[in-house]
Amino acid sequence: MTTDDSVAVALDELPLGTLRAATLGGREIVLCRTKDGVFALDNICTHAYARLSEGRLRGVRLICPLHGAAFDVRDGRALGAPATRPLTAYAVRVVADHIEVTANAAGEPKGAAESNRAAESNAAAESNRAAESNGAAESNGAAESTGDGGSVHERPR
Repeated sequence: MTTDDSVAVALDELPLGTLRAATLGGREIVLCRTKDGVFALDNICTHAYARLSEGRLRGVRLICPLHGAAFDVRDGRALGAPATRPLTAYAVRVVADHIEVTANAAGEPKGAAESNRAAESNAAAESNRAAESNGAAESNGAAESTGDGGSVHERPR
């Protein structure tokens, strides 16, 4: 049974150690069953567009089929390069013989706040470097006025 904000799958349709794709609220998710339980995460790798349901499950590590990025299925943390951002984890309940997943995220994945702060910091640093680089180019004479009212064009090197 699937609605816009929930998914229900029979537990026997997800054997131990397997993955399965599903749609939840218009998002693709991957269901993972390990000896630690059943987990639900976004199905698209945060490093590059690849469906994680086509990858491998090794214990609690979900391995991306494209570049080998690894995620912890319990909370979505990125465990190995090239991924650095976590996956969104969703709340899962096992009721009788059915897995129920709701569209409410299970909480911010561990490391998400740190990853978001690092990404914002990196973007700010890159912006500052670009601004400094432009300022240095102008002071080095790498840019010159065209004499048409102040427009600046880069001079060929």
